[in-house]
Amino acid sequence: MTKLAHALHFQDISALINPKKYAVFGFLSLLVVAAWIGMDYQWEWLAGIQQNSLYKQFSGIVLLALILQQWRFGLRRFTGKKSTMGFMDSHKLIGCLLPVFFLFHVRDFGVAYQQILAGILLLNCLIGILNMEILQIKKPLFYNAWMALHISFAVVSLTLAVYHIYVVYLY
Repeated sequence: MTKLAHALHFQDISALINPKKYAVFGFLSLLVVAAWIGMDYQWEWLAGIQQNSLYKQFSGIVLLALILQQWRFGLRRFTGKKSTMGFMDSHKLIGCLLPVFFLFHVRDFGVAYQQILAGILLLNCLIGILNMEILQIKKPLFYNAWMALHISFAVVSLTLAVYHIYVVYLY
């Protein structure tokens, strides 16, 4: 991709991401997931395909790909790459979409480590939404604590996701 096309692509994404719009969308997606699973609501067609082994694998791979895409932004910042702003916008957008993809992968929160994985993953989406742009807290201590919590939850959720994949394919 040429530099111009690359820049235009990220400008288009940036135009879609207004801090208030993505926060509202993120809150709505989390609310839908919490209500859906909390009320034990089931779409018959979705529950039917979620029982299909191939669908479970495919939706799990899509979910893992989205989670790994989220890590791309953090690793890019960690390695000192200068052009991370376009990645931040896509990071926010994927973070807001992640609960919806999660909903299409699971029927409930599962048991044991699966409940922890689900809780931490969704809580990390909420933490990502409640950032400095949204809360308007400009204190360095808040930013450092927020970033440490967001990254810690991301590490734990990725670790549990890898463990989940191991357990699924082991049995």
